[in-house]
Amino acid sequence: MRALCPPDPTGPALQSPPRAPQRARGRRVLTLCLASSLGWLAACAGSGRKAETPAEVERLVRGGQFEAALVLADRLAAAAPNDGERAALRREALVALLLERGRRLSFADQDDAALEQLDAALAVDPASEVAAAWRARVIAKLSERWLSIGREAHASSEFEAAMAGYERALAYDPENSAASFQIEELAKYLGWRRDSAGQYYNHGVRSLSGSRLAEARAGFESSRKYEDGDPARTERRLNEVRSEQAIGLLHLAEEQAQKGYWRSAHRTLVRALELDPEVPNGVTLREHYAVEADVAGQRQAADIARLRGEFERARELLLAAKPRSERQSEAIADELLVVDTAEADHLYDTALALESDFRFEEAAAAYRELLATRQVHADARARLGTLEDAIRVAPELYEQARKAKTDAERVDLYRQLELIWPEYRDVQQRLAEARARLAKAPKG
Repeated sequence: MRALCPPDPTGPALQSPPRAPQRARGRRVLTLCLASSLGWLAACAGSGRKAETPAEVERLVRGGQFEAALVLADRLAAAAPNDGERAALRREALVALLLERGRRLSFADQDDAALEQLDAALAVDPASEVAAAWRARVIAKLSERWLSIGREAHASSEFEAAMAGYERALAYDPENSAASFQIEELAKYLGWRRDSAGQYYNHGVRSLSGSRLAEARAGFESSRKYEDGDPARTERRLNEVRSEQAIGLLHLAEEQAQKGYWRSAHRTLVRALELDPEVPNGVTLREHYAVEADVAGQRQAADIARLRGEFERARELLLAAKPRSERQSEAIADELLVVDTAEADHLYDTALALESDFRFEEAAAAYRELLATRQVHADARARLGTLEDAIRVAPELYEQARKAKTDAERVDLYRQLELIWPEYRDVQQRLAEARARLAKAPKG
């Protein structure tokens, strides 16, 4: 709308109109200038809001307008807080938005970021089969990417790098049979796998000492299959492997945290503690990441509040989250600026809509509120000046027309007022009545 409504060049001139020899002539010039400046403002009127129904939410989602769908679904849920279907519709709209973000990030090969969005979707609706399916797809994609890295290293005889790639593939997807197969094949190729339990055990020990954890685990698990192995001793070695794998997951969680993927980091650390409840700093980091993930959730809730136009609520959430996280404080500061800008845009659009609806006093109040903020639009002050002039002149014209001695004078004055403020009081009715009387009057 703003692009179609350029700043009014006549606005400042109306604040100091040129003098004329006669007062009536000066008033008429001012009136015509006001009419010129306000005429194009009426053209900015909107075409009306579509029906706010659940079907409209579905239409917006089908059309890919996920943020608009969420805002409408939220309004419908707020209007009927005890309506379970509307609450479910609101959750579905939020999940649809998060899913769309996750899909787009995955298509752009930003799969760690995509995983964060999909984890957020599952936090809203743990039963979402679509979110779970997309999460599994992204996990599989990450796992396949690391499997490919491992294979490239394997082809170049970089066996340690190959095994590291295969292990990373399994860290993302423990069910990746191809990665498991590659580990086994690589172990065979290097001559590490033998037929006896003792050889498997020794291979596991060598692999563990060389930090080849996946190989070590494969060796010890193979050793357990044979009766002549020592189960207790093998189990101790397996615990060592689990401990090392837990440390590897801890490092992965730290990488995810460095990128700001707090929910994913928290999930990864939970998996590390499942492997080894005593992994160094594991519990402390899990609690820390839980707080960071909660702060990320507050930021997401603030973003949703901003989309709904609840700017104070968005600020409250961000200001409450900011002291809880030093690592996210800079991002929160940027998001506070985004909220300020969005609120200013909302005030500006509200003022424009009120202008277009000829509710000039309310529009002027909205512009004053906008000008009180730091985010000021270029033409807001000029628009306010034009409105204030109209608010001042309209009562004078109305009173002059009411006291006019002839219907011809009344028609002329009411037409001037109509140009400035078409819906001022009952000007349309009075103009029609004056015109009717003038039409019936004798000619000459």
